[in-house]
Amino acid sequence: AACGVFAVGISFTLNSKFAVLPMEGFISSLAHRTHRSFGTIRICIEILMTLTSSVLSVLLLRNLSTVGIGTVIAAVCTGAITNGFSHLFRRPMTLYLGTRF
Repeated sequence: AACGVFAVGISFTLNSKFAVLPMEGFISSLAHRTHRSFGTIRICIEILMTLTSSVLSVLLLRNLSTVGIGTVIAAVCTGAITNGFSHLFRRPMTLYLGTRF
């Protein structure tokens, strides 16, 4: 449920074209540059960060205490859910804000 609420917030922010957080801004720019969807790039970045955290955790702490099942679920699900909500809310946000995308 938390991934869904988080994804709704991200899709509202992206579709409104207001200032975004640095991570979403980076992913949005990368998605625009590579002609891929925001969610796809988000999943790739999240998995990369999770893998990096896992490797560093094993190397420095000698265990995987920093990476749990919730981290993996969030890394995989948030981007996919954001894609769905972005498509769902794009037209209503355009009509409400009077902007074209």
